[in-house]
Amino acid sequence: TRQWLWVGLLILALIGFTAIRHAEISDSGASAPVPGMGMDMGMSGPMDFGGPGGDFGPPPPGMGGGSASNSMTTAQRWEIALVAAAGVVLIWAVQAVLLSEVSMLKGSAPRLGHNLQIAIWASLPLALMAAVQLVFMAAGGTPGEAGLSGLVRDWDLYQRSPGFVQSLLLSFTGNLTLFWLWSMMLIYFGGRYALRGRSWAVLLVIASWTIVLTVAPVLTGNID
Repeated sequence: TRQWLWVGLLILALIGFTAIRHAEISDSGASAPVPGMGMDMGMSGPMDFGGPGGDFGPPPPGMGGGSASNSMTTAQRWEIALVAAAGVVLIWAVQAVLLSEVSMLKGSAPRLGHNLQIAIWASLPLALMAAVQLVFMAAGGTPGEAGLSGLVRDWDLYQRSPGFVQSLLLSFTGNLTLFWLWSMMLIYFGGRYALRGRSWAVLLVIASWTIVLTVAPVLTGNID
């Protein structure tokens, strides 16, 4: 059916609107940087859910781009929303390509269209996280540390590590949320049952995606 298409459009609209709201209330007057494949905003304030820097998760992938404030123009809002939506589409495309490994490792030709549908459905938890963040910001919450990155700075391992390793730790823990783990579970179920792939092949895809999600923002300089 075309249900997956409408769900994809709804996810893009929700994430775009969340990116605009984040930009409007950002203390720096600018939206979060686009980390290529990841997510880079947390939450803190009256509804704190975390530890130091409190938060219960970063924003959906691709959120950010450009400067913004409460008085930004309509063109600036559209730019922020489109950049955020483009980041999500890029993530879907990369995940669809990676899921091709599941089919090829069992001797079948990959179906990118099918893989894309799996990637879209697997991103529903991130869209739910965006909806929760909208409620959080409407209640007066302000952006804080992403994921568990507010805790990793206190680790002895982090403080003793070289700069590149610190960036990798920040990148990984910034994306480590229950919503992200839920999304990875959906990718596993999609590869295992929708594509009828072997469990080790699907786990290889998840490991590959985690590496891309962690390393890409560091190599592009979005996390330092």
